[in-house]
Amino acid sequence: VTVRRDPTGKWWVSFVCDIGAAPERVAPASIVGIDVGLKALAVTSDGEVVENPRHAARAAAKLARAQRMVARRKRGSKSRKRAVALVARHHAHVRNQRLDHARKVAAWLVGKYDVIAHEDLNIAAMGRGMLAKGIHEAGWGILLHAIACKAESAGKWDVGVDAPGTTRDCSGCGEPVPKGLGDRVHVCPRCGLVLCRDHNAAINIKARGRRAVSELLARAVLARSGLEAA
Repeated sequence: VTVRRDPTGKWWVSFVCDIGAAPERVAPASIVGIDVGLKALAVTSDGEVVENPRHAARAAAKLARAQRMVARRKRGSKSRKRAVALVARHHAHVRNQRLDHARKVAAWLVGKYDVIAHEDLNIAAMGRGMLAKGIHEAGWGILLHAIACKAESAGKWDVGVDAPGTTRDCSGCGEPVPKGLGDRVHVCPRCGLVLCRDHNAAINIKARGRRAVSELLARAVLARSGLEAA
């Protein structure tokens, strides 16, 4: 049992419980690829778009006012402590909104599909680059973690695939089509396919996810065969 008090002044009690083993994975009958992004939080291989709610941007004005209150208060005073706690509450509210949205999106995906494939991203490293603020605001790590947890508890498949080439390659014919960050439409000069770049990437992710699951199942069959032969 762990007891702690957070910067907002709230007390929390944490318990560690053994809830048993995760259920066995279901047969992978349905699969979706998702491409996470900044403009939209995610685009699926079926063309569905999960909007980026931008909770921090909507709360920016209130947070700025609260931070100005802190700056005007005398250090060490009770009024400054109250102002600091108010800033912490604004930050906590945004975190809770982001987590709630991620869990709802994850529940929707896990409820609809047996396999959820996504790029295996090093989000910690990406969060130190030029897109750090947008990645943190979108909450990629929170979303992917929520998907992993809900998939495991439901016996579904959470599959990370190699990221290189998912945006570049044409999902129709495999032709490499280089794009800059500002290029939002995929236009293939070889097969003529025209798609939103994120939708094109999600289809490629889905294909890689299907191959990854097939390989996992094949290895499992070989492992069982080895045990039976022994």
